[in-house]
Amino acid sequence: MIKLNKYLQDKNISEGLSFSIREYVGYYFKQQLREQKETEEVIFQILSEGLKHKLLLESYKVALYDAAIFKRNFSDDVIKKIKI
Repeated sequence: MIKLNKYLQDKNISEGLSFSIREYVGYYFKQQLREQKETEEVIFQILSEGLKHKLLLESYKVALYDAAIFKRNFSDDVIKKIKI
């Protein structure tokens, strides 16, 4: 949104039109996020229990790798071996 605001300012677009454009762009991105979330939910629903479990395990491992507390206290080998 910052780039959009700068663009509108640089082009001397009126406040009224700028407001309308920001509202439209905001609505558009909210819709995109909603559709992405719905798509992810559908994909998760159609997966077998085994695939759901594997997906959750791998997604949690990413969080473990990114968590500073785990990085400071455990080696990569230990984190890899953690079973959730």
